[in-house]
Amino acid sequence: MLTKRLARAACAVAMVASLVAFTGCGGSDNKSSSNTSTTATPTATTPAGNDTAGGGSLADYKAGAEKAATDFKNSAQAASAKVQAATDANGKVAGLEALKASVSQAADAFEALSPPANLKADNAELVAEFRSLATTVDDVESALKSNDATKAQAALPKLQQTQAKIGQTIARIQAKLGG
Repeated sequence: MLTKRLARAACAVAMVASLVAFTGCGGSDNKSSSNTSTTATPTATTPAGNDTAGGGSLADYKAGAEKAATDFKNSAQAASAKVQAATDANGKVAGLEALKASVSQAADAFEALSPPANLKADNAELVAEFRSLATTVDDVESALKSNDATKAQAALPKLQQTQAKIGQTIARIQAKLGG
């Protein structure tokens, strides 16, 4: 459930940002380079056990992660809709600002959690990946503001790489959560 929510939100973030890069900056409308099917999803899960030495409670972390994932999914979808509904560059920029805020809030929410010892490194990695995604969304916003199609095009591989990393990290966390 955590994986599905975050994976869908990550896909939406990458798809919206790449859509804006193409449509907002007058670049190519070849959408094949915005393939969002690379997000990893777990195929098998391994129970996490109760290893909480040096960390927080597994139940508390799971509850906090669920809330952070749900909040992110909802805010990312709203921001994505705002970008897609925008009819001009200013509207798209406002949507991207909301999207960046959504990603940054997700990073903050996961950073505030107290993961069990076996999830500390993965949680820290997820936070760093969300921060990287926020920076890349900022790059797309900057390209849109300056009408720089080259800069927007350069952001696409970063979006795809970060999206894939987030998917892999979420899969690891989900496997360790046992479900």
